[in-house]
Amino acid sequence: MKKALLLGTSALVAVGLYAGSASASQSTLASGTESPEQGLKVQLGGYFNQWFSYGDNKNVAGAKIQQFDQWSDSEIFFKGEYKMENGLTVGLHVGLVANTSADQIDQSYSYVKGDFGEVMLGSNYSAGYLMQVSAPNVGLSVNSGNITNVIINPVGGTGVGNLTPLASTFIEPASDHTGQKVTYMTPRFNGFQAGLSYLPDVDPTTGDINMLMSRKAVYHDGLSLGGNYKNQINNVDLALAAGYYYANGPDVPGVNNFNGWTLGANVGYQGWTLGGSYARVANSGKGAGLAAMDTTGRSYDLGVSYEQGAWGVSATYFNGRIRATAAPGDDKNQDLAFGAAYKLGDGVRVVGSVGYAKSTGELPGSGDDNKGVFAAAGLTINM
Repeated sequence: MKKALLLGTSALVAVGLYAGSASASQSTLASGTESPEQGLKVQLGGYFNQWFSYGDNKNVAGAKIQQFDQWSDSEIFFKGEYKMENGLTVGLHVGLVANTSADQIDQSYSYVKGDFGEVMLGSNYSAGYLMQVSAPNVGLSVNSGNITNVIINPVGGTGVGNLTPLASTFIEPASDHTGQKVTYMTPRFNGFQAGLSYLPDVDPTTGDINMLMSRKAVYHDGLSLGGNYKNQINNVDLALAAGYYYANGPDVPGVNNFNGWTLGANVGYQGWTLGGSYARVANSGKGAGLAAMDTTGRSYDLGVSYEQGAWGVSATYFNGRIRATAAPGDDKNQDLAFGAAYKLGDGVRVVGSVGYAKSTGELPGSGDDNKGVFAAAGLTINM
């Protein structure tokens, strides 16, 4: 599933849960019945984004790519929560991709929360990912987004590629894709919140490992540490974030441990927001046929937006690269998008974007290069 889109990414939804804004950002589409035995109330929510786009792909290994397309990025949330007599709240969250996908169940976890913070168990993004802050954007996202639906990136950038510096500043230890993990999030205190995740094994696929694995086959014993600060000071909105990511490499010769870190910042004033983010990964997947695990590289984005009333506009640029595995050099990716949005109602917007995307592989003439201009219009519903 594509991992980031206008106001509808799983990451933003999850951060909303931790920041205490779930009731506002994820109001229910429909409610289930309350269990008389447990008092568990099951609700439905989600995001539903439909797009019509034009993309002029200049070179994809000689293929003649269609220019117009209609596509979607949607997910349904099943949520249940129950506050017990001792004051603790227990809950569950299941994310069902609303389009056919190799990762049909995107997230599946339970949690316990109280004055001490929140503990999560299950398949979800890690603490560092959930805490990250990126450049402002009101249209089609250039950071871990869906531009690859209109301008193809032959060297990667979709699926787990969205968790690497080639396509995102939202990274995961060894590209873990909502794998099984244990996460603790502190309460937010004076604008600051922190979190820590432990990953017994790292799943770099579009599913989640739910079994014992050989330490020779996967990265293991990973950590993801993140923190952010969100506050308003003298009418200036501040959002600052930092993350650190680690995982032991597979127990085979020539494979190093995974190390990565991220930074992000937004500053807002009177409707204007200026910000950006940065990610760097240092690891080596060479040896034992594990070259595809090498995501050493860096990425950054920069952007500015202005929102007034129902209207919003933005301009955002992304630049990413990772070390190539087939030859010396880097695979590169650049995206530039100008977006506009109009709010029709609570959680409903009409959006549009125009821009340019370019990808460059390490091997000249291999078909890894592509570039093109694009335009897209969509209806986004976030409930």
